[in-house]
Order: sequence, then structure tokens, then C-alpha cells
Amino acid sequence: MEKTTKGMSRRSFIGMGAVAAMAAGAAGLAGCAPAGGDSTAKTEDGGHIESAGSSAPSDVHIHNVTDTSWMTPPAEVTDFAKEWDCEAVVCGHGFAGITACRELAEQGKKVILIEKQPEDTYAAVGNEFASLNAKILQERGVPHIDPVEFYQNFMKITSNMPNPTLVMKFAQNSEENSNWYLDRLTEEDFATMTTAFFPPTEHQMGELSGIKFWPSVCSFYGECNQTKIQMYNQAAAEEAGAEFHFATTAEYIIMQDGAVAGLVASDADGYIKINCKAVVCACGGMGGNPEMMTYFMPDMAQALTGEDALTSMSANDGRGVQMAYWAGAHLETTPVAGMNMKGLAVPGKMNCLPQAVWIDENGRRFANEYYPTSEQRGYQTVFMSRKTKYAVVDNNFTEYRQYTLPQHAGFTANEENIASLRDS
Repeated sequence: MEKTTKGMSRRSFIGMGAVAAMAAGAAGLAGCAPAGGDSTAKTEDGGHIESAGSSAPSDVHIHNVTDTSWMTPPAEVTDFAKEWDCEAVVCGHGFAGITACRELAEQGKKVILIEKQPEDTYAAVGNEFASLNAKILQERGVPHIDPVEFYQNFMKITSNMPNPTLVMKFAQNSEENSNWYLDRLTEEDFATMTTAFFPPTEHQMGELSGIKFWPSVCSFYGECNQTKIQMYNQAAAEEAGAEFHFATTAEYIIMQDGAVAGLVASDADGYIKINCKAVVCACGGMGGNPEMMTYFMPDMAQALTGEDALTSMSANDGRGVQMAYWAGAHLETTPVAGMNMKGLAVPGKMNCLPQAVWIDENGRRFANEYYPTSEQRGYQTVFMSRKTKYAVVDNNFTEYRQYTLPQHAGFTANEENIASLRDS
């Protein structure tokens, strides 16, 4: 691909005809222009910013990264419809919340879990999770993963930026926790579980450019999904004495003399005061709060144009982070990564076509298309112009598309999928 692209003129590129196909063209891929020239950016008040190092003018909207209205705590509530007592409150019924609740209850703590979704329509978010060496995976022959090797690989991918204690804790405890989380599943339940990229296809790789990948996902998209599994864990927690309240929203943590004294929540009847010694904030992310995303990801916010916005599939408003901050917690001091890392590539388009040749509007190759981790392939787009970019393939695409890695946004190169790709 390297030699072919370097020797490809605009005329020869257009002349490829039926031999080459435009696999994907994605407009609006980036907000920053590449080096080489001058550009003019408009400010919100209509002024202009002159800057060197851009190939073409770019209409860049300067986003407000200082909107901190969410940092202001709500007014104190004094009128309560109900009052409960316990030792700990867990806010949120997701993966983190339900497991925290069950563990606390099994330790003998009096714990209450509140969840904002109604009980009759409750649904877990996501139906799979990564696991190192879960019993069910090992029984199926999935290769064992060394926790220390996983840790080193993880820190390499993320430039050594995460909290090392947390990453190592996950690596060392994933096996035990996975088995505990799944301990109530029946053989019929496990029969519906699949593991992406396992067994491996003929040309599947486990390493690229020094970065390793393992097929170690527990996926539940059949009759037994994550909602059912979480209900198994809820039953275990209730048997140990936990109490659950759905359609109930966490509002703020009550602090007294620097210590947690309770939680204010609300439901259809009004406000609830929960007296407790500890609060677990497991409310999900901030994907439904553009102001918070802009604050915590200013680098991405500044890469957007006036027509773009930081968006997420999540409706969570960041309340868990807000409550912790209002109670005195320390906020991250560097930009945080979203679920899909950084970048402005269009999911399902170029980012998922690493075997194609990515070119800009001038027919020039601009990135290492097959950077190992899919979440990071699109980062180069933030340095590019906003004009349409293309992924180019030839008639041999289905042959080299078989060389894949087991990862998020990956491609399972079985005969059926390759045949479908050829047809399309």
C-alpha cells in the first residue's frame, strides 16, 4: 500500500476505474488543518484569528470550555416525603452499581440501591464485557492471559496515563470477579453466550506493531442478556439483605464535618432523605451533558466547527461526577478520553477499514491506516482540513481484509462475512 500510494498521481488515481472502489467517503472528519500555509478562524464575536500552519481557511467555532454551571450544587432540600436509614447507598443499577451493592450486602452491610429507570422497563446498558480468564472462557479454550502482560500492554496503548493501581486491580481480579458475577447462570444461559473473534479465523493476528490483542469477551446478545444477569445479581443482593428502589434519582450527597452523612434522592412522591455513612456514585458517564463533555475534553471541543457538537449514545448527565465534586472530590486535571478515545473519524466508515488506503481531498495518504487500536486510528483527522476524506480499496480488498485483530470495531473474517463483503 505504501508504494502504491506514493506513486499514485491524481490522474492515475481517477483512471483506476473498476479496479478500485471508494469504500467510504466521510465528510467533516476534522476541525484542524495540516501544516503548510496560513488560515483564518472566526471567533464567536465575528473577529478573526490569524494562524500559521494550515493549508486552507477553516471556519472554526471557538467552543466555551469554561461553562462550569454544573459545578454549582443545588439548593439544600429541607422538606422530605420519606426518610430511610442504612449504612451505604449505591446510586445506579449498572455493572458497577449492582456488583457494588451485592458485595456490600454479602459483607453484611445494610445497603440501599437506587436506580432512576422504572423497574418494569429497566434495561442494562451494554450486553458484553471484557474478562481476563473467566472460567467459562477457559472452559471453551480461550487462551489464558497473563495479568502483568495485560497491564503492560494496556499502559503502552494509553501512553502510561491511567491510574496504574486501578488498571492492575482490574487485571489481577478480573477472573475472580467475572466468575462471581456469572455464578447464577445456568447451562442454558451460558449456551447463548458468545466470544467475539474466537475461535480465531485463519489469518487473525494477535499482535501488531508491538501491541497485543486477546479474544476475551463475554457477549450476551441472546435470550440471556445483561439485564437478566443483573437481575440474578440483584436477587443475590436481596437475599443478603439489600434493598432496591427504582424510578428514584440521586440528587446530592449530605456532608457533615467533612464526612458523608446521607444522600438526598427523589421519586414521584417527592424528596427522600437517606441517612448513611457511605455513598457509591455509579451513575454512568456524562455523555448526555455537552457542557461537562466540553469541560473534560477541551481538546476535542476545540477541534469542532460551529455545526458540530460533542455527542454520545448515552443519556447520562454526569450526576455521579457532580455529586462527588459537590461533596469535595478532586476532578481530573487532564483531558479525559471518551469511550472511543480521540478522533473525528466516522464509526462504521473509515475507522473500520484499516486495510484501505486513506487519502485526503488532494489524493494524498495522510495516516497509518492500520494503527493497531481502532479507537486511535482516527486521531490524525483532528490535524486535517474539514474536506471529504476517502478510503480506497482494490479488487483484492477481500483478501487482505482477512488479516484482522480481535478488538472493538473489529471484523470477523469468516467465509460468510468475506462473501458478503465481496458482494457489496
